[in-house]
Amino acid sequence: MTRTRRRRARQGFTVLEVMMAVAVMLIGVMGIIALQRAILRANVEARMASTATTNSARWVATLRRAATQWVDASDVTGVPYLSKVDTGWFAPTATPGSGETEARGLDWYGRPTDDDDALRYCTTMRLIPLVADRSIKAEIVTFWARSSPNAEASGAAGFAGLCDDGLEAARMLGVEERPPSGGTPASTVVSPAYHAHRTAIVLRRARP
Repeated sequence: MTRTRRRRARQGFTVLEVMMAVAVMLIGVMGIIALQRAILRANVEARMASTATTNSARWVATLRRAATQWVDASDVTGVPYLSKVDTGWFAPTATPGSGETEARGLDWYGRPTDDDDALRYCTTMRLIPLVADRSIKAEIVTFWARSSPNAEASGAAGFAGLCDDGLEAARMLGVEERPPSGGTPASTVVSPAYHAHRTAIVLRRARP
């Protein structure tokens, strides 16, 4: 080995080479962090969608249970929830004194709740007659905020108010076909602040 080569071997890496290596390492670390954030966000969104599906299934079961009380062909006034048939979108809430125990929504953990501050998932539904006095189509929409509006008191109150107004919720979600009186058609005023899970079932009279 010549004297020049021995001198270069003792010098090691230059500052520029070290800086380039650090830069490459930082780019890799930032990419990993961004990937982890994306995975975490996707997991949260998947969990919320799963909870919304569970909430819709809860109301499907509730309506089917209520339909077992539909025995009078022309009268559903005394049947829980089914008495709202052909009245448009409404928020399904328990009628005082009826013995119904369904909560109006779910909290973050998927537990039924009526607490305004804890509400994270709510429902609006519509009952449409199919075959007169024999079957009803139930459309069920569970909605939740893209980013929780319940972080502050004003946000919680606003979301709870939407949970209590089924027609307004339907308009905000763009599932109400008829536009508000004198207003813009619902299809153009869909709120980007909410996600929604929509399902439909057919309820049949218990007694033929």
